[in-house]
Amino acid sequence: LTTTINRLFMPTPRFPFMFLHDQEEQDFRPNPDNPEGDESFAYVHLSLQTVDFAIPEAQTQRTFWYYCGVEGLRPITTRSMVDDGMRAAIPMDPRFPPLELRVETAGPGKAYAPDTRSYEAEVYNPMYFFNHCVSASAPRNEFEPIYALDCPNTASVVYNQPVAFWTSAFADRVAGGGGGVAARSAVFGFPPVYFDPAQVKPGIETILFDEWLLPRSP
Repeated sequence: LTTTINRLFMPTPRFPFMFLHDQEEQDFRPNPDNPEGDESFAYVHLSLQTVDFAIPEAQTQRTFWYYCGVEGLRPITTRSMVDDGMRAAIPMDPRFPPLELRVETAGPGKAYAPDTRSYEAEVYNPMYFFNHCVSASAPRNEFEPIYALDCPNTASVVYNQPVAFWTSAFADRVAGGGGGVAARSAVFGFPPVYFDPAQVKPGIETILFDEWLLPRSP
């Protein structure tokens, strides 16, 4: 979802990012009477308030120069690349199984080997930022978490925070052509292909067959 952020006004967006207030400026207190992002894709279509990253980077982290700086809450250390990143996913919807990085992705010598780095998943509506920033609106009812971040540093403020979610903003809409059903949309802040296929498959089937009611092949 970070690709939906308007970089024309902000060549270097800072995170956590508030879709309602940060579409054009981040270096002063948001004006509640001018929610410049209220028609943005993420805010309108996905019911999303805030996006963050599992692994913070100094050049994109929200600091005191940018309203509601988080440098005191999210210290960047030599271990952040491993300890704050995603190595597994914790189900927040009981129909989904736990996920773990697959050996082809996270085995010795691979891109996300345990001693090298973890995956820098997008983190959605992290509670620490709502508690920290008075301008960060709380999650809406249409936002329903599916998975939470599991990282080695369980003291991290993004540990156990959503990395995948349902949005019911347009759950009452039915696609044309007949045969469609009204259903929620699913959003993932990480590529499921990086995770154990045997664990991913039941979750994808829950979306396709239980939620969207697509017909199964014989």
